[in-house]
Amino acid sequence: MIFLEIGRIIIYMRIFILLTLSALLLSACAAAPPIVSISGGGVDVDGGQLVTLTVKLSPPARAEDFTYSWSVGGETVAGTNGAVFSWSTPLVSSEKTVLIAVSASAEGRQPVSAVSTILIRPSSIINLNQSGDFTYSPDLGSSARDVFFIFSNAGSSEIPRPSVRYISDSRSASLISSSTAGGTLLPAADDDLYLAVRGRDDAAAFGLDPIEFLPSGPSSRSPEPESFIPPGSTAHADSLGSSAVLNDRGTSINATCRKIVTADGRVLNIWVQDSFWNGTAIPFPGKINQNMVDALADLFLKAGAQNDIYDWATGIFGPEWGSHIYSNLITANNEISIVLYDIGGDGLPGTGEGRIAGLFDPKNNYKPSYVPESNGRLMFFLDAPLFANDGDGNGWSISDDYWPAQIVSTLVHEFQHMIHFYQKTIRNGLNRGSDQWLNEMCSMVAEDLLSAKIKTNGPRGVSWDDYTAGLADNTSGRLARYNFYNDVSLTYWPGSSASSSEKLNHYSISYSFGAYLIRNYGGAALIREIVRNEHVDERAVVAALAASGHDLSFDELLRRWGIAVLLSDRQNSPGGYEYNRGRAFAAAVDGLAYDLGSISLYNYYFNQSGEQQRGPKIYSGSTAGQNRLPASSKTIYRAGSSLSGVQSWEVSLPDGIRMSVLFR
Repeated sequence: MIFLEIGRIIIYMRIFILLTLSALLLSACAAAPPIVSISGGGVDVDGGQLVTLTVKLSPPARAEDFTYSWSVGGETVAGTNGAVFSWSTPLVSSEKTVLIAVSASAEGRQPVSAVSTILIRPSSIINLNQSGDFTYSPDLGSSARDVFFIFSNAGSSEIPRPSVRYISDSRSASLISSSTAGGTLLPAADDDLYLAVRGRDDAAAFGLDPIEFLPSGPSSRSPEPESFIPPGSTAHADSLGSSAVLNDRGTSINATCRKIVTADGRVLNIWVQDSFWNGTAIPFPGKINQNMVDALADLFLKAGAQNDIYDWATGIFGPEWGSHIYSNLITANNEISIVLYDIGGDGLPGTGEGRIAGLFDPKNNYKPSYVPESNGRLMFFLDAPLFANDGDGNGWSISDDYWPAQIVSTLVHEFQHMIHFYQKTIRNGLNRGSDQWLNEMCSMVAEDLLSAKIKTNGPRGVSWDDYTAGLADNTSGRLARYNFYNDVSLTYWPGSSASSSEKLNHYSISYSFGAYLIRNYGGAALIREIVRNEHVDERAVVAALAASGHDLSFDELLRRWGIAVLLSDRQNSPGGYEYNRGRAFAAAVDGLAYDLGSISLYNYYFNQSGEQQRGPKIYSGSTAGQNRLPASSKTIYRAGSSLSGVQSWEVSLPDGIRMSVLFR
């Protein structure tokens, strides 16, 4: 009996021990830490690139049950307690391997860790401080890379070109020939078949150097208006159907008011030249009808917030007119007039011909008693035969016909000029307008910012509803032309004797620079500051950047712009060098949304006057070319292809030229 009881006790003890061991084993298993690894590491990247690493737990566990601590090169990175870690690699001059570690811990568990490596290739972008004659010998590491030198001349006069000699294998090169494109000549787009010119030389010249503003009150200065005789009466009444003789550049315009819109405290009057008015309901080629007038009015001004060109443009730049202290300028009455007439009396263009699509003339902001040619009102002129043109023969439409779309985009462009005159020149009391390249840049940027809102293709030359960089061999917009002229002076503007084609070259250069600026340094907020500060030249850009925390010289901007051109086929360029994200750039200001499409300069194709250029112009060392670098310009030079290891160049930089380097 006793032995039986002892046996039972032994069995119970064994069972207890087994249960206890099982419980302890289960408890130990439950508390066992998972194995941690890092996904996204073990890669080679360029300096300045963004790397994203993610924790992986095995066996799978809920990542949110753990807390994490990341370190780079042994230094803990503050504020990184999540399972995903993003890190911008530093700029380096030679290959560098960096260890990135993560520690994961959870309540009741032992911390576990993992380590990954990142190989950082020599920095993609290096701004050199050297000048004069020097030897440049970077270590490119083990990966074959192309090397580009970007030279800038931020001065006001041209400078002899730099010289470059590749000495690693005794080859010589100089800044002399450009890359071009061969192959089949593609058909030109409408943008190049018919040249749509914004503005007119006399109006631009007047805006640059306006008649002196006279302070209110007694003045010893007698009026000195321009020496011309007004062609007709400037008396007019803005009532529907009223007629008047309006003036533009000494031209009499017999016109009738065909539309009045009163909305949100503003009044819009649309006048149409009588000889271009179609009074019947049946469309007549080349004539303006009421449907066209209504469509234009609806785009420019209608009741409601943020639904028209007026709201969108003034939301960026500020009002077009307001209080001032000058007795010879018109007072504010919240009215804007649009006059549709045949600007220049030249009808529709032939192939390759230019036409002025529209203009703002600041003479009209003066009282007619002081400037007799003035109409004494805020006024735009738009070309009537262009606006009435049904180019595809499928019925007139702003969104589907080239010229009506150009006219509406021109209206945005000229509205910026109107606002610019008040915000820059009058409010700052400058008695001098902005340099024309700067003013035109702001207007081209306005077209870019409003393209999707007005549903017309802007200067980017990609469909307004496509925010990607578009397709290859794009001949539309401004940027194909820019590619061919990307080494021309930014701040130069051709005079009145220049051809329409030459002027379009400089529109394209100004737009490319403006497009670069707003995609990198604050979008609509930056361009607003450029328009409203007191500077009228490149200092307006530098000061606007400084106001938003970017301490960059004009010289640095030129070189950054050149590097951004070279990197525009990428969608992950470092900040300050972006054209292309493969999606929209947000460019909001004061809570108002504006979106910008991506740009790849490699997608554009220039094919005019026997010249072809696919992608950006890049100089090399094969044949003779330009001898001097223009003022306020940058030049892109390919120093070598598929290079690795230590390479050397002898460089000679004349005074005033600076140099940056891109490895890619």
